[in-house]
Amino acid sequence: MPQKPTVLLSVKNKAKEEQIAGLCRRLGFQWKRVDARDRSRTLGELAGIAGFSSAAGTQNAPLSPLLAPLPELLLFSGVSDEALDRFLAAYRQEGIAPVALKAVLTPANVRWTLEALLAELYRERAEMEKQQ
Repeated sequence: MPQKPTVLLSVKNKAKEEQIAGLCRRLGFQWKRVDARDRSRTLGELAGIAGFSSAAGTQNAPLSPLLAPLPELLLFSGVSDEALDRFLAAYRQEGIAPVALKAVLTPANVRWTLEALLAELYRERAEMEKQQ
C-alpha cells in the first residue's frame, strides 16, 4: 500500500472536488480522480500500489464512450483508522456535501476492479436498507 494516505474520488461537480482536494492537502493526503474509464482497472492499480501494472488491468478493458458515469465515491488507500477518522471528522466540520459511497482498500479487495467494488457497495447498501 502507498505510504502516503490516498483518496481516490469520483464527484459530480468541480467545486466539491476542489473542497475535497483542499481537505486532502491540509491533512497530507494524496488524491486522484477516477472516472468511468477506470471501471475495469483494479483498485491496486488505481491506488498506485507496486505490482499492479497499468497494462495488466486495462488490456481487456472496454473503452466505450457510452459507459455510465461513476456514482460519487471516496476510496481510501494506505489510511490508518486514526487518519480516516480525522479525515471524516474534518470533512463533516468543513460542511462538504456528503458522498454516499465510501470504501477502504484492503488486502481482500485490492485485486477487485472498480466495477466489482461498486457492485459490492450497492449490494451492501441494499442489504442495510432491508434491515431498517
